[in-house]
Amino acid sequence: MTSAVRRCVLTSLALAVTVVLAGCAGVPAPAATSAQTAGPVTQEPSAPTPDPTPVPVAETGETIPAQVFGGDCAAVFSEDEVGDIVGADVALYSESVWELSQAGGFSCIWRTEDYSTLVNLDFLPRASITATSETASCETGDGEVESSDWRCELEHEQSGIRVSGFLAIPGSEAEFTATAALAALSDQFDRRAAPDQAVPAPIPAADSWSNPVDCEALGAAVDLRPVFNNTPGFGWYAGGGDVFPSPARMELWGDSYALTCTWGTAKELSDKQLASGMRTGFSVQVYGGSAWAQQEVENETGATEVTMDGFDRVIRVKSGSGDTSRYGFAAVDGPNLLVFSSTTKKAGREGDAAALIAGYLDTH
Repeated sequence: MTSAVRRCVLTSLALAVTVVLAGCAGVPAPAATSAQTAGPVTQEPSAPTPDPTPVPVAETGETIPAQVFGGDCAAVFSEDEVGDIVGADVALYSESVWELSQAGGFSCIWRTEDYSTLVNLDFLPRASITATSETASCETGDGEVESSDWRCELEHEQSGIRVSGFLAIPGSEAEFTATAALAALSDQFDRRAAPDQAVPAPIPAADSWSNPVDCEALGAAVDLRPVFNNTPGFGWYAGGGDVFPSPARMELWGDSYALTCTWGTAKELSDKQLASGMRTGFSVQVYGGSAWAQQEVENETGATEVTMDGFDRVIRVKSGSGDTSRYGFAAVDGPNLLVFSSTTKKAGREGDAAALIAGYLDTH
């Protein structure tokens, strides 16, 4: 599911004070000469000095927090600027990442059509994360990037804004291009990251769930076996995450990509067991304080509001294609949002499991 952006707070200015100094009383003074100045001395008022530090306020969970650069990728780099820097024809693919938005940030991807050249950067308030190490280095890639390509990592901050991510340049002879591109992107970011593009780290709304959620503790505390007809071996296990998470995003997610909490079993289940309500797996995505994201879900094609016990509001959208019918559910609980999927329109046992999880999070 996808998302959007906005909001900011200003501090008040100090009032200038005019101080009038009165003359001293005493014996009569001699007549003033042309070199003397008669009358009281008045001090010029000082100019008001604005406080450059934005003051954070508590969020409500109903509206998206203010974002650095106004959440606008083009306010940092245009497509043409990035294309000139990396030496390729790239297009901007901004993606909505709710955990970044909740922290006052956003994500941008500039890439070629075949992904061979890629600039993937997250921007967020410096105060939203604790990591302070800075990195600007390139090396031959691995994993998703072929070993003959070059990959550069960028961790840097300017004017209270953190940039965290990487770029990839194809070709075994691309080291010079990659290092030059990294330096150019860093310099451009420093010029654009002015104080007026910064925002304070959001203060979570009252009754917000912990963000990121501790999936291991949640899995140990919430037993979903009875919900899924005592599926053999059913329990919590560590899930996966993004292919290329930036260090800042990993910190926001937690070390185990903890926005998604997963339960399941490694045992083979028969059709009869599945028909009885057993499940091979169940996952939820937990977004503490991000109830505002429901506005994006309700704008999706086919979004339908449904009733589900344990939640203030639930929006259903159809996912999957072909012979596979699946439905995604965005469930609102106060200022929080919990997302899960099911093969049925009414969510059934998955909905019961989600309500059990939300009930636990409300009290812990």
